[in-house]
This record gives sequence, C-alpha cells and structure tokens, in this order.
Amino acid sequence: MDGAIVIILGGRPSIKRENVTKALKLYDTQNVTTQDICTMCNLSKNTLYNYIRQRKLTHDNVPIIIEGKI
Repeated sequence: MDGAIVIILGGRPSIKRENVTKALKLYDTQNVTTQDICTMCNLSKNTLYNYIRQRKLTHDNVPIIIEGKI
C-alpha cells in the first residue's frame, strides 16, 4: 500500500429515521403485528421496542398543556 493509511470504520449500520417513524405509526394502528412491522421497516424486534419505550419515556416527561393550564 505504499505507506498509505487505511481507516476502517465499523459498527452497526444506521437506522433510517423514516423506517422508525413508519414503524411507530404502524404500531399505533394496532392492525399490524410487531413481526410484520419489523419485516416491513427492516428493524429488529428489540430495536422496535426500544424506540417504543424511548417514545413513552419522552412523552411521559413532557408536561401536557390543556386549555392554557399545566
């Protein structure tokens, strides 16, 4: 390689935000099984549940404003 520096980047492939958004919408409809959602959106079951859990935690910590009251 004539003294060239080779950098090999590793790690897991990134998950497309569109796939996660689509998966969460499908999950919310309750008309599609989690297995089918994972297949359609190219996600593992653990990844899907992690995003569902993360979304729940995020929503639970945000104050809900109803008619100008907290």
